Amino acid sequence: NLGRRCAVHTKIDADVVPEMLTDPPQLATSLNELEPPAMLPASPVAAVFAALESVRPHLSTSSGKSPELAKEAVSSTEAAPQTTSSVDLAACSWKEKVVVPDVAPVTVQVQLPSSSVQPAAPAAEPAAANDKTLVKAEREPPPPGFVRFGGFDIRIKQIPDGMVELEFLETRLMELIAKCAPAAELSVQDAVRYLLGCNFDLSVAYQRAQDVSKWRKENDMPTLRRKLQAEMDRAVSSRSPGVRLPHQDEISKLVIMNPCALVAANGCPVSIWHVGSAKASAASSVSDEAVRGWSRGTFEYVDMWLTQQSAQSGQLAGHIQIFNLSGISFWQVSSSALMDKLKLVFSSGEYYLEAVSHIYIVNSSSLFSMAWNVVKGFISPRTASKISVDSGVPKDLQAALGITSAARLPALLQKPQPNVPVLVPEVYTVAAGDRDREAFRPLVPGRG
Repeated sequence: NLGRRCAVHTKIDADVVPEMLTDPPQLATSLNELEPPAMLPASPVAAVFAALESVRPHLSTSSGKSPELAKEAVSSTEAAPQTTSSVDLAACSWKEKVVVPDVAPVTVQVQLPSSSVQPAAPAAEPAAANDKTLVKAEREPPPPGFVRFGGFDIRIKQIPDGMVELEFLETRLMELIAKCAPAAELSVQDAVRYLLGCNFDLSVAYQRAQDVSKWRKENDMPTLRRKLQAEMDRAVSSRSPGVRLPHQDEISKLVIMNPCALVAANGCPVSIWHVGSAKASAASSVSDEAVRGWSRGTFEYVDMWLTQQSAQSGQLAGHIQIFNLSGISFWQVSSSALMDKLKLVFSSGEYYLEAVSHIYIVNSSSLFSMAWNVVKGFISPRTASKISVDSGVPKDLQAALGITSAARLPALLQKPQPNVPVLVPEVYTVAAGDRDREAFRPLVPGRG
């Protein structure tokens, strides 16, 4: 039972490990061969940091020359080799918990048809009336590979285990909204995301909704959302190339981040995180409050984009994140203070469930790929499927970006710049010409 119900940061005393498994590579291989434990999806970003921190003990035992952690140039489109990992799990200090539910998992009875068949959906609007959406009343059936749930088209692979009984899931959706009603008014779109992010476990989804509501009140997120809305109005009316996010100048002293720098072919936001540009020397000079403020502002802005995009298109929109590992060094990974600060940069993202559509880790090394092979065995398969690791820029990322954004990506990766404009959603700029803009703004209940 070694490793069962354990997160990847668990430390195991040597005297409790069988003698034949005390060799770290053999132990890591044995853990990797275990059947992954049942668990709820962990945060995709937390999984990335788990892989980064798994590299640290391997580096510390290397000889004087620091090993290569990342490719310096964006040249290859071939995937990094999938080799068996020999990373020492015991020294990994990933702090985010991988939750193993105590309650029985939801049993779903009916297998979905193949992706060539569009499942019939109950007659429903894309969102409840109080969501103030603009989706047309009459819609085409879901495209191949999608199912309509709560009025939104979602990919079949987002449903746990590929199993679904639509009437049951729609009932569960209404149950979650009703259960949350006394404390917080939950939109249909948010309820869909909570259920997807919690494997349709009603009790877990309810608890997460309560946690998010408490966090939003403590940080006065409705006021921040209104400020971001005003900033979006200013950018559109002044024809500015982008919006100004809070604490952008301070965060640039720590690491170069390009939130919403590109737009995917489907209109969703694409952000680039230049992890290799992080400065260990700035970890103490940039305050935690400034980092938290940037994190709240950035992920709230992304949520506004996704809410608008989903409401207008009728398809559940997601955030594409690109982690650029070019230039990352031994000194960065080995700095606990820097890694803790970088985790704080992404801390607010955990309060936006099912917002990440995919994470692409580009310009990676074979060493990181080995670490990732171990880490992904300890998270849910659905979460692991959202993360791709490549030594260059994968072709599926280029396809997702479309011609225009794919053409801009190489320059953004090769010469990271802190002043890349934070783009405005196209669905907003199109509607900005209307005098009655209130008819467009989806000020979602619970979001301020």
